[in-house]
Amino acid sequence: MFDFLSRQISSEPQIFLRRAQSDDFEFINEVQYSEMKDVLKKAWKNKFSFKAWFYDVEEAAKGAFHKVFIVEVQKSSIGYLWLNREPQNLWITAIVLQTDWQRRGIGEKIMHYLIGECREEQLNAIELGVQHNNERALNFYKKIGFKQYDHLKEANTDLLRLDFKDI
Repeated sequence: MFDFLSRQISSEPQIFLRRAQSDDFEFINEVQYSEMKDVLKKAWKNKFSFKAWFYDVEEAAKGAFHKVFIVEVQKSSIGYLWLNREPQNLWITAIVLQTDWQRRGIGEKIMHYLIGECREEQLNAIELGVQHNNERALNFYKKIGFKQYDHLKEANTDLLRLDFKDI
């Protein structure tokens, strides 16, 4: 599952997921910082370490269980996706799109692709964490069908789950 180097997941617009390479990490770091700095600073009360996050994403891209992809539209990098396959679930560690590409249906197409792949693999659910103050993301995931099942107080993060038996 998700062992491909590049895959087209939508034709209109033409969206590709491409496995992140070492020369993509500067882009990933820039997108993560520019799109998430305000949310993370507020949620973590200025204790979030971007340096540690950047290290973690690079290490994850080398591992067997984690997959890091660049989201491309019209051959331009517009965001990234970090996935972790667990025995019966898929954990989305991060999905971050540049502001100019948000609210265009791209995130929804990515999520529907992931849901389809997980169903094909007969997984039970998709899980993810969203900063409690990231209302746009929370509303997006709830619209798709995710439900909150926990809150991590120390990270001010809501944990959401999409169970396939429910949809």
